[in-house]
Amino acid sequence: MIVVLESDSVRFSESKLSDSVFACIYLQYNVDQYFPECGWDDFAEVILEWWVDGAVSLLENGGSSVFRFMDGDFSFEIKMIGNKKSLIELRENSKILTTKDLDFMEFCQSLTVACNSLLRRTQEISKNKEIFSSLNARLNVLRNILKSSSLTLE
Repeated sequence: MIVVLESDSVRFSESKLSDSVFACIYLQYNVDQYFPECGWDDFAEVILEWWVDGAVSLLENGGSSVFRFMDGDFSFEIKMIGNKKSLIELRENSKILTTKDLDFMEFCQSLTVACNSLLRRTQEISKNKEIFSSLNARLNVLRNILKSSSLTLE
């Protein structure tokens, strides 16, 4: 189960009242299965910040964490079971659609890649190197926890 962010879909809101960033972002599992669906378009910056916070919480505290999409009523919950096992439940309207074993480190790696891709693409579009310092700061916390706990991302 990996986070996919389609970097060519990254764009700023066209409204003068908002500086939100949208992109196609979703989970991919198996070869051709996606959640909520392939090409899902959402508020990429916001949900990536939430998801990084959720991953950090799991690494620091264990237990479980809910990861939400902004559009629609889609979410997934990751549960840490024992030392190295984790499960993911994919949900729509609070109804569990499926439960799968999860390689949490692979998930964290793909989350890091998605964040980096969003940061790079938004800097290219806006020419503002300081954009999304909040997402970047959160991502650095995740990287440091992974590094200090001897968990390496390849």
